[in-house]
Amino acid sequence: MIRRISDSLARTRTLSRDLAAGLVITMSLVLGAVGFFIYTVGVREAENTLRFQGEDTLTDLQTLLRPYLQNGDASGARGVVSAFLQAGRVLEIRVLDAGGDLIVGGSRNYNPQAMLQLSAEMRLADGDPGRLLVTLSRESVLERKRRILYTIIVVAGFVVLSIIFSTRILLRRFLRAPLDELRRGIQRISAGEYGRSLPPVRQQDIQRIIQSVNQMAHSIERRDQSIKRYATELEKSNDLLERRVLDLNLARVRIENSEKKYKHLVESSQELVFSLDENGVFLTINRAVRNHLGLRPERVRGTRFEDHLYSFDEKSAFLSRDRFREQLERLLSEKQAVNFQTALSTVRDEPRELDVRLEYIPVGDETAPGSGSFVIFGKAASVSEDVLLRHLLHETRRYEIGNYLTVADQLASTITAAVGRHLDEDATIGVRIGLREILINSIEHGNLAISFEEKSRTLENGTYLDLIQERQRDSRYRDRSLGVLYSLRAGRVLFAIQDQGEGFDHRAAFAKEPVGNDLFHGRGITIVRKFFDVVRYNDAGNRVILIKKMHESAK
Repeated sequence: MIRRISDSLARTRTLSRDLAAGLVITMSLVLGAVGFFIYTVGVREAENTLRFQGEDTLTDLQTLLRPYLQNGDASGARGVVSAFLQAGRVLEIRVLDAGGDLIVGGSRNYNPQAMLQLSAEMRLADGDPGRLLVTLSRESVLERKRRILYTIIVVAGFVVLSIIFSTRILLRRFLRAPLDELRRGIQRISAGEYGRSLPPVRQQDIQRIIQSVNQMAHSIERRDQSIKRYATELEKSNDLLERRVLDLNLARVRIENSEKKYKHLVESSQELVFSLDENGVFLTINRAVRNHLGLRPERVRGTRFEDHLYSFDEKSAFLSRDRFREQLERLLSEKQAVNFQTALSTVRDEPRELDVRLEYIPVGDETAPGSGSFVIFGKAASVSEDVLLRHLLHETRRYEIGNYLTVADQLASTITAAVGRHLDEDATIGVRIGLREILINSIEHGNLAISFEEKSRTLENGTYLDLIQERQRDSRYRDRSLGVLYSLRAGRVLFAIQDQGEGFDHRAAFAKEPVGNDLFHGRGITIVRKFFDVVRYNDAGNRVILIKKMHESAK
């Protein structure tokens, strides 16, 4: 009997090997069929996804290329092609005309065996027919195939090894162990140990084996579903990333095109277009500076705006700089555009009258502490001529102004505008300079009662403007005004200026020799007598009449 038990154990070992081999073969066939199904479905899904993406790409290309091709803008079309090629999925783009000739195209290095080509009809310039050819990379399909095969191989290997080891363990536990126990029990009975009974064999062990195999199958299924879900999410992330890269590339192309158009507009403008920092230093300036001032742009960049103001002497330079600084301070404080007229010096040291406009352009977020910055954008053009002045025969105007030097400067420019019809440019500028000199002297020495010595001293120590402001607020002088009469008649222009000061000894001033170049004030009468034909004061010296004779043939 013991021999029969031993034979049974031998048969059990053979049965366990055969059972394990049968399970391995059966599960291999099952896994092979399932794997083939998953592989076929997965590859087909990947092919369909690639085709759908290709059709979307083809539609996007038609939409973006259509306006450029219909307008004949090959540069813009190449920018769109370049943006799509850099996105990663597109390998080649070609736009062909009806004859098959290439209009616009581009490509990257790729494997001809791993591609998908799509085409669509395209309307070119003047409605001519054409064709759009797009070649897409099939790397995503090949990658999907590799992932599926790798997953099938790993799962199959895991299942086969699990079956082998599980079968050996289960058979040893549920078949060999009961038979060994039976053999030992029979031996004990044969030896006379009757008090020992044989342990019963539990039939439910086979059911437990089946349950374990089912649990293993469910676990494998859950893992496979997780892998598919992760793969789908990864593909969606890749599509989103490619779309964002494409959007960024298109935005970059648009920005580059905008910069080119802006640069072309600025450089081709006949007006001076420039930018300044907060100190009035030129940051940029266009090529129009050659036409207006005869200077190269690189020579102007890095210099101050006030260094290019025209002045015939140090006093006029002082007033011009002061007026510009006043406009700059107003711009920086109010952050509103300012407009003013000024004369810039050309390369030949001649004046060039210009209308100037400065604008405050914020850069960044000015509300955040320490992050706000700005740039001053400026434009300057030749002073616009009032066409009606060409037909002006005579006029008379009366003005009454306060004690402000900038207002006097503006008034001198305004009431001498019509004189240019009757005088050449140099004589017109001389009249304007002489009139401005008299107006400013009448305010300084007349209404504000500033003596020659006081002005010399404050100019030397840099407190001249403080003295002006102090006298303007002084109750003795603040209500004084300056009366100006302007009369234009055939053959002459007349200016009568009346201040409310005590006057001065004009006869002694006429007899006095001109002051040397060591002072830039004290030469008002000398300048006026140089530019006007008649300079006549009243006895008190607080009213003066200026007359400039003109001839129609001068212009």
